[in-house]
Amino acid sequence: MPKAESAAPSLREQQREFTRERLIQGALKVFAHKGYVAATADDIAAAAGASRATFYLHFRNKQDIIAELGARMIPEVQRFYSELDDLLDRGSRDDFRDWMRRAVQWLEANRVAISASIAAQVVEGPMPDRATMRLVDQMPKYLASWPKGREHQARVRIALLATQFRAAFAFLLAAPEVRRTITDEELVEVMTDVWIAGLKPPGAATRYPKPPR
Repeated sequence: MPKAESAAPSLREQQREFTRERLIQGALKVFAHKGYVAATADDIAAAAGASRATFYLHFRNKQDIIAELGARMIPEVQRFYSELDDLLDRGSRDDFRDWMRRAVQWLEANRVAISASIAAQVVEGPMPDRATMRLVDQMPKYLASWPKGREHQARVRIALLATQFRAAFAFLLAAPEVRRTITDEELVEVMTDVWIAGLKPPGAATRYPKPPR
């Protein structure tokens, strides 16, 4: 028997999703203008053209919005790390630098959500972030390059590099006087050096030597 197609969402469900999306976009506007800490549920509801009661129909608090924003970014982040796995297996330093450049551009495009997420963890306490620890699942070739029995260290290393990168970027955004002194290309070059060194498995030869200046 052919499998029945899933029913189209009802008008009520569509309206609910529309309102939820307005609240999320309103939160991003408020976070960009006031920052995560100063933002309130009333601010977010007003930016979305909704009521406080409507906000609480969809979210318990601001942390729920941060969790939703983080979940939305996971598939794109996973694709980045799948590309990194191929690059480490067959790429050059120029390829790595191009990957890092695109990573910086992605961070810039998502800077409001990322900065708000980091601020939320400072204020509210650490949030569950199992996705970061699982990033190495997108990198089977890299994982296979590690000595047997030390795969967990590879997982930790990727997670720490990813967390450090987000935190460094958030710091630069929060310190415009510092950010103005660092060009995007300088940031890409420095992060490329840091990641190439950090990703090297134990006992592996150094790859992608830095070209002479």
